[in-house]
Amino acid sequence: MSEWGGPVLLLATGACLQAFFAGCELALAASPLPGLRRRAASGSRGASQAVAFLDAPERFLTATLVGSTAALVLSGTAAAILGTRLGGPAGAAAAVLLLGPILTVVADLVPRAVCQYQAERVAPLLAPLLATAARALFPLMALARRGAAALLTVLRIERSGRSPFLSREEIRLLLGQGDRGAMAGGARPLIDRVFAFGERTVREAMIPLADVVALPEGATVADAAAMVEAHRLARIPLYEERVDRLTGFLHTLDLLGRDASAPLR
Repeated sequence: MSEWGGPVLLLATGACLQAFFAGCELALAASPLPGLRRRAASGSRGASQAVAFLDAPERFLTATLVGSTAALVLSGTAAAILGTRLGGPAGAAAAVLLLGPILTVVADLVPRAVCQYQAERVAPLLAPLLATAARALFPLMALARRGAAALLTVLRIERSGRSPFLSREEIRLLLGQGDRGAMAGGARPLIDRVFAFGERTVREAMIPLADVVALPEGATVADAAAMVEAHRLARIPLYEERVDRLTGFLHTLDLLGRDASAPLR
């Protein structure tokens, strides 16, 4: 092998490994668990391995993190060797700086995007390969776990047990991964509105009666136009005698083409 062949092969190997681990991470993270469980129940070994990873996410996350780091070191070393042979220390620095962004796009962002959109199809194919890589990387993974545990001890951060209750984000994730047809047609929009209402402030949902902008039924079109211009409203409540006796709403489009002196009703 020529003096250039070795570093080039090393660089290509590092880039391929980096793409593999990046794709594995996104494919497993974005895969719908119910679909993988069905395929695993039907006898798919790849789907069974993917389910095993998702049931213990720290395992596949550690494997992809350690693998990506090792691949990055491999690629960086190869780039430095090539740069040194081309232009000495300055060439090595230039090669690392130039190849860094290129590898980030080609060997990281592109595989992540592809595997994210084809997650359920790709995950069973990549999971057995990742399991093999995890066994090969076991010493480094064990070292990473112990280092993380030691850091938590130094920082006096205790590992909290998992709560038996689901968070709002987890419920949304489960709804997104749920089987189609499992809920009635109007159930999903209703649940989405419940979540949206929970994110609104009290000020948005309940305005004090004294601050409500409304018009009496006997007001004119000119009065309504002035109120719309002053408060920038799309709809204005109408009341009879008192503000707490609302009788309807006036939409700003209802004012178009009407005589300014005409009553609203």
